Amino acid sequence: MKGEAVDGLYDHEFADPEEAADFTIGQHAGSEGPAYMLARRVDLSGRRRVLDVGGGSGAFSLEICRTNPEVSATVLDFPNVVGYADRFAAEGGLADRITTLAGNALETDWPNGHDVVLMSYLLTAVSRPAVDALLARAWSALPSGGLVLVHDFLIDDAGTGPDLAALWYLPMMLGNPDSSALTESELTGTLARLGFVGVESEELISEITSLVVARKP
Repeated sequence: MKGEAVDGLYDHEFADPEEAADFTIGQHAGSEGPAYMLARRVDLSGRRRVLDVGGGSGAFSLEICRTNPEVSATVLDFPNVVGYADRFAAEGGLADRITTLAGNALETDWPNGHDVVLMSYLLTAVSRPAVDALLARAWSALPSGGLVLVHDFLIDDAGTGPDLAALWYLPMMLGNPDSSALTESELTGTLARLGFVGVESEELISEITSLVVARKP
């Protein structure tokens, strides 16, 4: 999966260029299939620019831009990661539409001018306070009418499944005890409390990941 956690785990691991390279290149291959599905599931008609927060290799931005010729993207991730997003964008012929910003998503100022914020495999890799902070930053960054897209491993309210989604938390919690086991109702409730409307959730990868879409009025 992606190497974009911003507190307690990947921010330390990705200080090592070799570890950052191994993880980012590996996650790119694993993200191509889900990225293909997400890019074709979400209607981005009329949208112009996506901020891919913790975007890793840029796999999701690549597929979104391929599917939506009018859309461009910015990938925000750690300094030792974004160079690979640049590389994959160039190899895919999309260097003119995908740019990168090196930084920590909780600390770096998010750039203006984006009408979509994407967070894929990010929220379940950070602590619960960081989840709330990232969603609040998405609210602040988006213009009226902007979309937030969250793709992640969401579990049911009982915390027991789906099995494959729940299993994801085992290695994450071993590496980062503060990582958050996030339920669909917690996520959609937080988005609604921030003021987002039209909050919708659906499975993306059966029994594994969910896609939540919400709009800033």
